[in-house]
Amino acid sequence: MTVINFDMGGTSFDITLTKDGQTNLNKNSDLLRYCIGVPMIQVETLGAGAAVAGLPIIEEVTATIVIKPGWTVKLDQSGAYVITK
Repeated sequence: MTVINFDMGGTSFDITLTKDGQTNLNKNSDLLRYCIGVPMIQVETLGAGAAVAGLPIIEEVTATIVIKPGWTVKLDQSGAYVITK
C-alpha cells in the first residue's frame, strides 16, 4: 500500500511518500547549518509560486481537485491554486 502524507500551510505544501510501510529517510540532515546524524523523514516542499504539471490530486478539507494532463497547478503567494493550460 502506498500512502501520500502531506501538510498544507499558508504558503507551502509539504509531502512525503510511504510505500509498503517504508518512508524515505535522510540519514544526515542539516539543522541551522549543523549536520546532525539523526535519521529524519524526507519531506519535499512546494513553496508559494511553485508549479506542478501532470496529474496531481489536491485534497483539501472541503474539496478534491484533480489536475488533468496538459494542465499545470501553481500555488500563489496567498495560498490559492492557479490552474492553467
